[in-house]
Amino acid sequence: MGRRRTRGAQRRLPRGFAGAPLAAALVSAFRSRTPSAVQTLEQWRVFALARSSGKCPTEPPRGHHILERNKVFARLEEVNAYAEVGDVDAAEAVLRQIESSADLFAPELRRVMWNTLLKACANAGRHARAEEYLREMLKKGIELNAKGIGKMMESGAKAGDLDVAGRWLRVRARLFGQDRVSYIMMMEAAATGGDLHAAEHWFGEMLRARLAPCALSLNCLIDAAAKSNNLTAAEFWMEQATRAGIRPNRELMTSIIAAAANSGDLTSAERWQGTAQARGVSEDTVSFTVLVSAAAKAGNLLAAEEHFKRGVEASLRPNTLTLNALVDAAAKAGDASAAEHWYAACRTAGIKPDVITFTALINAAGKHAAKRPVDVGGPSQAEHWLWEAVRERVQPDAVMLTALINSAASSGNFSGAEHWVGRASKARVRLNAFAYASLVSAAARQSNLEVAEDWFERQRQAGVRPGAVAYTALIQAAGRCQQHEAAAARFLELAATDPRAVDRTLALAVCRVVGQDSFAGLCQEAGLDAEELMRQGPRARGHGRRDRASLTGAALDRARSRGALNQRRA
Repeated sequence: MGRRRTRGAQRRLPRGFAGAPLAAALVSAFRSRTPSAVQTLEQWRVFALARSSGKCPTEPPRGHHILERNKVFARLEEVNAYAEVGDVDAAEAVLRQIESSADLFAPELRRVMWNTLLKACANAGRHARAEEYLREMLKKGIELNAKGIGKMMESGAKAGDLDVAGRWLRVRARLFGQDRVSYIMMMEAAATGGDLHAAEHWFGEMLRARLAPCALSLNCLIDAAAKSNNLTAAEFWMEQATRAGIRPNRELMTSIIAAAANSGDLTSAERWQGTAQARGVSEDTVSFTVLVSAAAKAGNLLAAEEHFKRGVEASLRPNTLTLNALVDAAAKAGDASAAEHWYAACRTAGIKPDVITFTALINAAGKHAAKRPVDVGGPSQAEHWLWEAVRERVQPDAVMLTALINSAASSGNFSGAEHWVGRASKARVRLNAFAYASLVSAAARQSNLEVAEDWFERQRQAGVRPGAVAYTALIQAAGRCQQHEAAAARFLELAATDPRAVDRTLALAVCRVVGQDSFAGLCQEAGLDAEELMRQGPRARGHGRRDRASLTGAALDRARSRGALNQRRA
């Protein structure tokens, strides 16, 4: 890139950056830039590997005295190791130690080192910290290149601030020209957050910049659709990829299978797997694990086991994710024996479990206990998996403790649930809304309104805001106890504090208790549209619960008639 073009590009910095001190410093740095013969990191890496193998080249890269005297390159690799995992503080600490040896530091590696620190900020999504380092770089006279600006983009995108990331993208485009990598980086960030709208926006911007789409860009769109549980959009973009002449690769096909899996559509997932095989795309561990996961999410343990066995027969090596999918399928089916069987089989194969594995095993034991509350071995089996996790040096977290609490509460063992709530408090583990909602729901299933109300209030006292799940459970408990006024009061309470949380499931619960006419009156009082609530499709309930299946018209009629009967009895 010529000097004249660079200066002209600086004059065309996007609005919003031109007056910023950081942008002004950036312009100044580029105006004073001079060509330099920079040794690349790869050259240093090759040299270091040659030295370690005893085959040192006769003419090492300039600055090789560093390897002999101060091991700066080895420390640079240490900075990169911390950057890979987003440990900004540790990366900065090593960088400061390197900079303290200024007399032995090779100037040509300085920019690489600071760009690596920006990489740490990007992986951690700490954009404000990245801007602080950038200002320091400019003060030190360190030249910023396209890679450094790319890390500024990435830090903004991973922080969830796509506006900031977009402004840095425009800076990079003005200074270094348009490139497809920048737009794909923005699409990847949007896909990571499951923001399909943003991913499609940046895809459109890439097309407007007259940059041709590629398999990676389409994969970002399909991945974003998969993470937003939008199978229709994923299939649409797969069709567009085919029309554009892009040959589907393994990543594309895995993403479309994952989209079906996340939607709980096992049939579509298996159909796309067949399509992949027909197009000559070989299956790998990731794709077959996704199929096992699809069966688990659909609650089909038999299909999960069949896909697992097929993958093993095809010499595909399962991993921890595969183990978790199998155990999760067994947990959803409430089959504790199957969960234990697959855990033992995978451990024999050398697969190491993690916190998700043990949480699924605890859930399986809890569901078994809920089915057979007289079997006192259920809850103790859940506790067994906790101590097994400790023996495997797996640190229990809030989700695992929530599973233990839910296991005890589901079997009616409220003293056991109380015990684990106390243990969580002593360990300073903050329980989430789902933990309390499971306690409220367990009490509600036993028609114990007093205990349900007690846990509901304790949730508030803990500073955890109750969601639609807890309110629905309270309303159902009130209905079972013929406390129709209490149910109506809870409905109005939620509608006043968080009207957007009122969904169809909660509306049906209220309608069952108070009857259709009274429900319509409550909605009018709360300023809600009763008919619109009933027409809503299934919506994800909060706190990590799976979507509840929408009721059919017949079920809706039964709910309304049951509510009318309750009203007549009252």
